[in-house]
Amino acid sequence: MVKRLRKKGYQVGRYLVRKIMRRTRLKVTQRQAYKVTTKRKHSENTAIALQITC
Repeated sequence: MVKRLRKKGYQVGRYLVRKIMRRTRLKVTQRQAYKVTTKRKHSENTAIALQITC
């Protein structure tokens, strides 16, 4: 929020923004980190692995 206000020309600091956010009852939400759900062994050749299982 500080970056956006400064970009628009306002001279604000993080503590002023914190006070404004408290007054307006805004809450900060953090971005979720990317989560790896599948791990693959890149050392194995997939074509060979398919031939072995068939």
